Amino acid sequence: MGERKEQRHALELGAQFRVRTGRRDVLLTDLSRHGCRIVAPGLHLPVGQNILLRPKSLESLAATVRWWENGAGGVEFDLPLHPAVVDHLCRLHPARISIARACSAAEARSPANGNGVAFRNGIFRFNKQAMR
Repeated sequence: MGERKEQRHALELGAQFRVRTGRRDVLLTDLSRHGCRIVAPGLHLPVGQNILLRPKSLESLAATVRWWENGAGGVEFDLPLHPAVVDHLCRLHPARISIARACSAAEARSPANGNGVAFRNGIFRFNKQAMR
């Protein structure tokens, strides 16, 4: 992982991303003007992969995968977001859960197996009993 260009801001924003093989629901976190972290349990994206992110209520954003590990990764936007857009999204979609806990849970459990973590319709859902 390289050094970030600026501080990231915690948020939880559902999105879809698109690659040649199809679309997938993801959760955007740690947003900055230049990129974000995406959480997608059970998925692996190669470093350098070009993707299109479509956050809810925004147009598609072209981005490049910069790192990926255990169902989460960092992407860099091809064009930086305007600072007012970042502020607006962070106010509308504040982080409601511990992102670190979500990522550790996501890497340990695949939503396809129904064993504790699911991400559907832009919402991370946890089954606390299944996670124990």
